Amino acid sequence: APWTFMRDVTIPTVDETLWYKPYAVMQPIFALQLLLFAFGIDNSTGSQKSQDFIFACFIASCVGSVCVHLFTKHTSPPDDKASAITWTLFGFLMCVCWIYLLASELVTCLEALCDIFCLPPGILGLTVLAWGNSLRDLVSNTAVAREGRGEMAIAGCYGGPAFNLLVGL
Repeated sequence: APWTFMRDVTIPTVDETLWYKPYAVMQPIFALQLLLFAFGIDNSTGSQKSQDFIFACFIASCVGSVCVHLFTKHTSPPDDKASAITWTLFGFLMCVCWIYLLASELVTCLEALCDIFCLPPGILGLTVLAWGNSLRDLVSNTAVAREGRGEMAIAGCYGGPAFNLLVGL
């Protein structure tokens, strides 16, 4: 429940069935806090510049919250095109932030396993991480092939790893 709540108050939605205005009002504040946490910006250094930046971000998020409260309906998400696009892009940014945080946690857990079992990090990278990346490709390519699109599935077998190598590296 806490993870679902944090997801709901940080990732905006334009889906009418999932719209809940109190969450939408909280999203600018909590989402900005999550972004500051993801980028490692905190008040632990105690510098005045850091404190001023965090305070300015908090004020900006409060202004955003007030704007959401004033300019959205209680029963439906924003219906004008500019607001919907902005809301969707902000949702995409927050999804990327969540994926980054969860992937970082996965890597930290794998590093802990390396330390516990006295394994070199390359072994877990070649096994666990490689299997995790390849498993989603296997499932999606198999599903595409079962739909009768064999050429697309074969192209996915080559294109997925090539994309991961070129962009991920």
